[in-house]
Amino acid sequence: MLSYSFSIFSVATATFLICSLSKEQTLKVVKKIFKSAEILKTNPTSFQEEPFLKEKGLSARYLVVSMYKVIYVVKGKTVTITDVFNTNQHPSEMNK
Repeated sequence: MLSYSFSIFSVATATFLICSLSKEQTLKVVKKIFKSAEILKTNPTSFQEEPFLKEKGLSARYLVVSMYKVIYVVKGKTVTITDVFNTNQHPSEMNK
């Protein structure tokens, strides 16, 4: 069984979550994201490619946690979460 490591990249994402939610809500969302992202350690390609980013020539995948789309890239044995996108936003706001 392959094992991947993962990290979270986006400071803008953290700032968005903190500014739009209470501290307690932010912690709850972050914990839920980390728990859901655990599957990425063993099977990072099990989720779909992000079509909006694919149109832009970028290779990224996503998983949905509550009302957030967790965008990530796989390079070698490393999975990096690059964005946590609130699905209430228009996709054109993704990875700005």
